[in-house]
Amino acid sequence: MKFTEIFRKILLDRYCVICGEPIAYDAKEPFCEICVKDWQKFLKIKCRKCGREQSACTCLPSKAKKINPSIASWSVFYDAGANGEINKLFTYLKRRYDRYVIDLCTERMKNNLVTMCKDRGISLSDFVITYAPRSKINVKKYGFDQAEKLAQSLGKKLNIKVVKAFKNVGMTEQKGLSKSERVKNALEAYRFISGSVTKYSKILIVDDVMTTGATLFSCSFHLYKNGATSVIPVVFAKDNYNSKGDKNNVKRNSKYNFTGAVKGFVRNGSQR
Repeated sequence: MKFTEIFRKILLDRYCVICGEPIAYDAKEPFCEICVKDWQKFLKIKCRKCGREQSACTCLPSKAKKINPSIASWSVFYDAGANGEINKLFTYLKRRYDRYVIDLCTERMKNNLVTMCKDRGISLSDFVITYAPRSKINVKKYGFDQAEKLAQSLGKKLNIKVVKAFKNVGMTEQKGLSKSERVKNALEAYRFISGSVTKYSKILIVDDVMTTGATLFSCSFHLYKNGATSVIPVVFAKDNYNSKGDKNNVKRNSKYNFTGAVKGFVRNGSQR
């Protein structure tokens, strides 16, 4: 075997992020020929609440939409409670840095965001990008922050400045928490970096997935409290169970009041 072939096999060979089968090192998407067909079918899934396709859906989690942001951009749906093959993509995104996967995600994020803003008459040139940072524990565990990578890639595609506005000082993961616990944990976990975005009033806040909306909408709350006039959460995927409101992989608390939790958070002097 020639040296160039050995080099390519060791460093350049790639594998489908869903089934693990080898794919061409110069493949445009991180899927094999079989899984790319499943991916195309997956993109046709419609919102369980409004019945519209993913690019046209504007549904927000019922509790989260009570706080300031009234719009958000996402590219695909996923089922948080399912163990389907396509869901492996989201696990891969969180656990292994792959520039091809990041590029796949941010290309769809960019296209959907641009379309949404064009329809609403919003100029993206007025915005900067920030992100909801990963906990230090998970950065150490997996070696990267997927939200930061998504923000950097999206910033390059849109030619928009990326600013770090938060520190994640939380010790508890959101996964497995109830809705009320998620909001409380998110409000306390993200510490706003004073002066980071004082020159900017319009901000896109990036993350990989929106389940209950606790993380992104809590970060949005911090930004509004520190002078922002417009905040648009931008994620790759949104939980389609959450649109229906009666299915999720986290425990439900129908009596929980999202807005009340935010007011209580401020009243208790926890605002960073």
